[in-house]
Amino acid sequence: MAAVLISACGSDGGAGGGSSPESGDAAVTVPNDAQDLRGRRVVEIRVVDNEFEPSVFRVDPGAEIVFENRGRNPHNVTPADEGSFEGIPTEDLQPGKRASMSISDEGVYRYYCTLHGTPDRGQNGVIIVGDVS
Repeated sequence: MAAVLISACGSDGGAGGGSSPESGDAAVTVPNDAQDLRGRRVVEIRVVDNEFEPSVFRVDPGAEIVFENRGRNPHNVTPADEGSFEGIPTEDLQPGKRASMSISDEGVYRYYCTLHGTPDRGQNGVIIVGDVS
């Protein structure tokens, strides 16, 4: 079970967990173009009008992942594999807001913004936690 901590800067956060993304029927692969952000306790991801920058990245287990909405539109962070981690709701990622999360279990976690994408198109990405190859 993935231990996930969600907190929204300036608002109440929640804690939750989910099953490993590898437990589904579909095979999960590690993208070759992942930006390696391991070694950092805090990783900042920019959300700029329908893009996550970077969208595909690797972090250490337990690193704090901060999504900062620098655009004009509201966004959210939703797991593509339901239950793999607790997402960040739209009310926590309005323009100018920051929200953070942490994933403790190694694995490959696909995510997207339900307002501007799907798991496979538009505003989406992949979080690789740990040394998964």
